[in-house]
This record gives sequence, structure tokens and C-alpha cells, in this order.
Amino acid sequence: MPVSPISGAGYLLKGMRLVMQPGLRRFVLLPLLINILVFSAAIWYGVSQFESFLTWMESRIPSWLHWLDWILWPLFVLVLVIIVFYSFTLVANLLASPFNSLLAEEVGFEPTNPYGSTVFKTAAFGRSATPPRHDSASGPAAPESALRRIPKVRPWTNVCQIPSAILN
Repeated sequence: MPVSPISGAGYLLKGMRLVMQPGLRRFVLLPLLINILVFSAAIWYGVSQFESFLTWMESRIPSWLHWLDWILWPLFVLVLVIIVFYSFTLVANLLASPFNSLLAEEVGFEPTNPYGSTVFKTAAFGRSATPPRHDSASGPAAPESALRRIPKVRPWTNVCQIPSAILN
């Protein structure tokens, strides 16, 4: 089923409206403000170091080469923009990662979210952490029966077989 590319922009706007609701705003704005502060401090430090480098360089080169400042400043700004462009999202994701689970949980409780479930709520907010489980025939499931249904995973067995596969 073909989807219009413009519908993606509509979902972006719906997401922005959802995230800017009062209960969710703190999980978005706090990491964003921390990220802006970190980058502002880093840019200020980088510019001050570049200015001191240019002062040092001007004292070492002849006076007829002082026009290099006019080339080095735009080059520095270009490199700075590229570094900020590529690293802003990375640092924002690292700083926001502690808030992502809380944000996802709160989005699940929003009345505007048709897929949200009010069953899963954390004990940190005074809500039950897990929903009650009921089998249709026997009533509530015992914890040991739930544990028996989980398959045993041993990821180290494949890792241990790698050296023998390489040597043979």
C-alpha cells in the first residue's frame, strides 16, 4: 500500500504535539536543555582555544601572513558546524537515555494514545508494576509455571564454538 511522503510530516507534528503535553514535557526538555548547555560550553571553550591559537600563531609568523586569519576563521566555523551537526544527536541520545523508558511509559498512559495501556505502571509512581495474569482454565498463574515457559538461552555456547570452528 503506497503511503504519501507528506504523511510522515503529519506524524512528526502529531509526535511533537504529544511530547509537548505537560506530563511528558519534562522528559523531553530536561535532556535537551542539558545537551544545549553541554554544547554551548564546548563551543565557547573551542572558540576561546582557537582565539588563543590564532594569537600565538600571529606572534610566530611574519606580518604579511596575517591575512590567514580571514581563511582560518571560516574554516574553523565550518569544521565546528560539521562536528556539532554529527555529534549533537549522539550526545542527546546518550543524555536522554535514562529518560526514554519513563517517557515511553508516560506516553502509554496518555488518553490521546489509542494503543496505550493503563495496566503497566511502575511502582516508582505508586502504580502496580505488572498486570495480573490469568489462565482461562486455572485462574491466576503461579510464578513457577511462568518461569517454566521461558526458554533457556545460553549465548556462550556459540562463542565457545568459534575457536574450534576456526582451527578445524
